[in-house]
Amino acid sequence: MDEILDEPEEKGSVYTKSIIQTAAFLGGPLLGAYFMSVNFKAVNKNKYVGLTWLSAILFFGIALFLAFNIEKMPKMILSILYMLAAGYAYDSLQKEEIEEHLEKGGTYYPWWRGAIIILIVVLIIIVPIIYYSV
Repeated sequence: MDEILDEPEEKGSVYTKSIIQTAAFLGGPLLGAYFMSVNFKAVNKNKYVGLTWLSAILFFGIALFLAFNIEKMPKMILSILYMLAAGYAYDSLQKEEIEEHLEKGGTYYPWWRGAIIILIVVLIIIVPIIYYSV
């Protein structure tokens, strides 16, 4: 006989908060938004994907404005703000859904997958800077 399941088994993986924060710190809000959007898709909150990208683009624009218009502002402050904002967004928008996702059989992506993506993006950012500064 066919059984009707109340809750389908979750499939797919999500990124951890630490990967998202590391990505935001090293790669900026756009890289953090990439990982957040993957998580939103995995927990079927697709309506938040576009809002995540829009928020990241706005945050990035504001940060660029501040970086170029405030001369004595330490640049590390921006990276720390990116990281804190990503952690707050994860806790307030994804934490509960991800815990449910994991209870239903979802998994975390392995840490090395996130690390490779972060490394590739950081190289894409740094190599041209080094090349054109010489």
